[in-house]
Order: sequence, then C-alpha cells, then structure tokens
Amino acid sequence: MACHGRSARLLNDRGGWRQGRASAKLLRLMSTALQGEIALLQDLDPTVLPLVDDALRGTGRRTISSRPGRRIGWLFGTLVVTGLLACAGPPVDTEPDLNSELRTTEPAMEPASSMDPSREATPPGVEWQHLETSPGGSWGMDVSAALDGSLVAAGWIAMGQGQRTDGLIRRLEGDGTTRWSKTFGGPRMDQLKSVLESSSGDLVAGGTTRSQGETRDQDGWLLRLNSEGETRWEHFYGGSGDDQLYRVTELRDGSLAAVGVTTTDTAGAEDLWLVLVDAEGSLLWERRWGGERSDWGYGVVESEEGLIVVGASASGERLDLEGWILHVDLAGDLLWQRVLGETGSDELMDVVSSGNSFFAAGHTAAAGELGQFWLVRFGPEGTIDWQRQYGGPYLDMAMALAINPAGELLLAGGSTPARNALPDSWVLEVDTEGAILGQEIWGGPLSEVWHGVVWTQQDDAVVVGYGHLEGQEPKTLWVSRIKSLTAALGEAEP
Repeated sequence: MACHGRSARLLNDRGGWRQGRASAKLLRLMSTALQGEIALLQDLDPTVLPLVDDALRGTGRRTISSRPGRRIGWLFGTLVVTGLLACAGPPVDTEPDLNSELRTTEPAMEPASSMDPSREATPPGVEWQHLETSPGGSWGMDVSAALDGSLVAAGWIAMGQGQRTDGLIRRLEGDGTTRWSKTFGGPRMDQLKSVLESSSGDLVAGGTTRSQGETRDQDGWLLRLNSEGETRWEHFYGGSGDDQLYRVTELRDGSLAAVGVTTTDTAGAEDLWLVLVDAEGSLLWERRWGGERSDWGYGVVESEEGLIVVGASASGERLDLEGWILHVDLAGDLLWQRVLGETGSDELMDVVSSGNSFFAAGHTAAAGELGQFWLVRFGPEGTIDWQRQYGGPYLDMAMALAINPAGELLLAGGSTPARNALPDSWVLEVDTEGAILGQEIWGGPLSEVWHGVVWTQQDDAVVVGYGHLEGQEPKTLWVSRIKSLTAALGEAEP
C-alpha cells in the first residue's frame, strides 16, 4: 500500500524528506528497536534493506548493509517518531474502532520547557556507576529496588559470535557491587526487558525468546526466581507469530500482568497484547486489541478496577503514531480507551499510579520537532488532567517512569544534543504538577540511553540502560545511582 502525506516521509537530515514504503517486517523491527532489541537483518524482507539504507544515509548516520548481525538502535527510533510506522498493513475490519469518539486532545499540551542542559562525562550528583561489559555487548532494560536495599537489573548479553543472546539478571548491593549475576536462555536470541521483586521476595522477569521450538518466531517469556537467582519456573506464551512481552507487574492478589505486542491472530500488522497469569505462571487469559495497522503495548499498572495499559497506535485517523491508554478489568474486558496526540508521532512507554491519579510518559512530536519527553496525568475514568512536554529541538525520548511516595516523578531516556548527533542519557525529575525539580544528562561521543528507572527507599534515583561508554564498541550495560539531581537550567515551569 502506498503511504500518503506526512506519515510517508522519511527524515532526511532535517532539510528535506524522502518518500518511502515499508513492509510489516520493517515495522516490527522498528517498534522493537525502541526497546533496545538487536536487529536480525536476515529476518527482513530483502526489498526493505535499500529503503532503510537510503533513509539512514539521509540522516548522516551509520548505514546498514545486508550483512547479518549489524545492530540498529536509536536511529530506528528516529524513523518511528517521524511517522513511518503509519504505513503498516492492508485495511481489515477490526474491533475496537480506534477512530471513534474516544479520541481526545484536551487539555492541550503545554509548550516544552526551555532547557539546554550541559552534558558532562559524570555529573557530580552520581554516587556510583556499574558497568557490565562483554566481548559481544550487553544491554540494560529495567531495574527494581528490593526491600533489603539491593538492586536488580535485567537485560541481555551477547554470547560469542553470531546472533545468540541470553537474558541477564544482575543483583547489586546498594553500593553498586555485585551480589550475583546470572544468564538465562537457549540456543538463539533470548532477552529480558522487565524485572520486579514480588511480595514474596522472589524475582519475576519478562521478555522474549526465540529459543523455543524449531521456528525463529518470538515467544513471550516469564521467569520466576528465588532471591539467589535460582529458577522456580519459566513459562512461554504466544502462538504462531511473533509475541513479545515488554513489561510485567504484580497485582495485589499475587497474579502477574504482562503487556507487549503480537502478530498472532491479529487484526492488522500487530496488536497490543495483554497476558494475565497466576503466581505459578499458568495462563489465566490473554487479550489482543488493535486496528487495521500496527498497535503496541509498553506499560501496565494495576488500578482499583483492573489494569491501566499504555502504548501506541498507528490505526487511527491521523495515520501517525498516537499515544494509547486502555482500562481493562480483571476479566480482560475493555472498560474504556483513549487515543492522545495532536500533529506528530506520539508514543506512551510507561505508566505509574499515585492514589486516584495515573501518569504516563513517552515522547511526542506535537511541537513540530522530532520528539520531546511527554508526560500525561489522567484519572481512573480517562479524564486528562494535563499534558507536559520537555526537551529541545531534536529527538528526546522518555523510555521509563517512576514515582515515589511524595508524588515526585522520574522520567528516563535519551536526549539528542544536535542535528545528526547520537543521544545522551537523560533523567528528569518533576513534581505532581509537572514542574521541573532537577535533571542529569551526560554521555560520550556515541549513544547512551536509559531504559529503566526506580526510586530507592533512600529517595535516590537508580537508572539502567546501555551505551558506547568512553567511545568504545560494543554496547555496555550501565547502572547508575544518583544521590541528587542538579537544578534544572532554563525555565523551572513547563
């Protein structure tokens, strides 16, 4: 299908645009690139490679070839927020209809805060940094603070040559030293993207695996470990397509909800996928929602009536990506949904709760730029209290969100300092009204991005991500504990 209008354009050095088409394979790859997944180029339709290579040359960044194993990360995120994902899939009939009266853009987003933060190698507020290096690279995706003061980081690590990766969980003491580190997986690609400490003291991690069965399709993957990292159980979920889990949360009754994306039995190219399992990992139910194109789920949190899920949809009237909020009861029935966005490409990546308020974070191009941090506060019925944007004229993407008992929020992700530059890591602190309290941003000559963030019991910020630290290949899993965030530069109010 030909794409028309703004959603068909590929970024070309901010000075021009190129028309292009994308296959569902490319769309799936770009959506998971936001989660840091290694791109397996031999899985792409070969006709897509010239399009991608041409687009990358247009940005002035590193191009790709058909050689297997080349890793693509942040740049695909750039293509995502310019709206290429809206080109997915042929029209089909589906429920629910995302083009309905549920759409809302009120109240409108306020202009982005004026900020030009300085970038340092290591800011003074950082207490320690922990690095996990390996010859093939390692990636950090999520972090959890345990009740005993330790920290648990999850991600994956490349195992030798080729495309094999294993899920990685590393438990750190409060001072950043390693208590234990373990890998999990099979003969192919296995990646952990979410981790938490359960009410029993066990650890639960979620992600995706290609190591089950004879095919290379991805399956959703949940692991439950004891406090020493020994496996209590692991389960795999999904069908005949690619099924990925991005975020897992524990409910008050001990069951587990996980959200992601699937190509199994979908209405369009991809559907948002929500899974509920009991404390032993047995499937209670699974649900899919989507429209005629591509739709993703990235974050989930419990509500009084069920689950709040956030993600992104390309199935609306605008064709661009739009932020998507769903409220689902514990039987898996949809209570309501909201689609948010204005003129650009918008995604909601994570969600937290505080009393009767919910906060969702992601990135938006509503201001006409490539993308800025985006924070939305809304109520249990979906009423939008306010929306805020933060960032500069280039690409800023919030990937994770955390809240402390005082209602202070941490947004973590990456910030691009200049045209044709690679991102630096950025963590931003705001109050319950979205006013900026502090921030830290730092990085080297290559890319560094935070993908997970948590408050500790001491109200320190702990962030996890990956980057080319000190300008070296390969990527390095990176955990930092921040004692204090520096006063924000520029305007203090969003």
